[in-house]
Amino acid sequence: MNNDAIDIMEPGTQPTDEQLRRLETDAQLSADCLDLFLASQALGCTQPRQPDVEAQLRRLHSRIDQPQVARRTSLKRLWWLAAAAAVVLAVVVWWPKDMSNSTAQPEANVPMQVFTAAGVKAPAQLATATGRTVSLRPVSRQAESAEPVVTVGSEELPLEERLELTVPNGESLQLLLPDGTQVYMHPDSRLAYPSRFTGSQREVSLDGEAYFVVAHDAEHPFVVSTRCGRTVAVGTQFNISTRQTSAEQVTLVEGSVRVEAGGHELLLHPGQQVTLSSHQSRLTPQDVDTEPYTAWRDGYFYFDEVPLRDILTAIGRYYNVNVRCVHTDQLDLRMRFIIPRRHDVGYAVEMINRMQKVTATLTDNCITL
Repeated sequence: MNNDAIDIMEPGTQPTDEQLRRLETDAQLSADCLDLFLASQALGCTQPRQPDVEAQLRRLHSRIDQPQVARRTSLKRLWWLAAAAAVVLAVVVWWPKDMSNSTAQPEANVPMQVFTAAGVKAPAQLATATGRTVSLRPVSRQAESAEPVVTVGSEELPLEERLELTVPNGESLQLLLPDGTQVYMHPDSRLAYPSRFTGSQREVSLDGEAYFVVAHDAEHPFVVSTRCGRTVAVGTQFNISTRQTSAEQVTLVEGSVRVEAGGHELLLHPGQQVTLSSHQSRLTPQDVDTEPYTAWRDGYFYFDEVPLRDILTAIGRYYNVNVRCVHTDQLDLRMRFIIPRRHDVGYAVEMINRMQKVTATLTDNCITL
């Protein structure tokens, strides 16, 4: 590359009379200037303020004596080259070493993994503390129910045998406990409980999320233990979420419950929610809409002005499908999304597209936005 061409094409400078005359007579110099211009176009450089090209052309016109047609042709070429000079500084300063052998390409969007499905879909499993598998027995249920209702099978179990129900991604069910309490288990959740409730209280342990409809028994409180605290009830309905990726929450729908955490206690009233942590100074209730929790109990996805990220995560967890998003700014869109869960994942994707805010595709076991 001719250094004189770089000098001429440098933005913010005006070509001298000598440089302009050389452009008219030196074919190689003109070609080098053209190469610089084309390179700047390939890189998509931004154009700063142009130099005073017309003044330079007027000077050249008054100083060079040549036939009229030839002069017009050369002036047009010089105007084009001088205008191009305004966009070449980035090429000169940031010129890639292998520019002669490559063309700059825009970086492709890298999809963000919103939810990762389990590699192998497994059914819900009930096991003893020693790892022995215990059969689940289906019980009668209403046809419109989204999940099967199960209880312990016909096996003879020792009194107070500790059991653990594991519900993986892609599965959900209703568990009927020995005292008649109903537990609506969300995907990716675990519940530990005894084969028989004995003693002064009915205690279970939860990891994940579940909705409880507690059978009334004032003399034997029902206790749900989680990693951050305890929720105590005698006959009521509430939801508990203990997922590792979000704050632990207790949401009361009916009746009243006492929440204990970090040496503090709080009595919740219907329509209130409390957030728990292992290091909190007090328990503070807040009013919430309980419709999303009762709608899930009744077999619906229910999201009202909720970020798309949360909707996609719930869909991925319920159907055990991967979820990826190319345009990650869309994940913050707030949407109203209410559909029955009894349909398959294809129906959920169709309903997302009907909102006409994003475009989702389902390929194999992956939703991509």
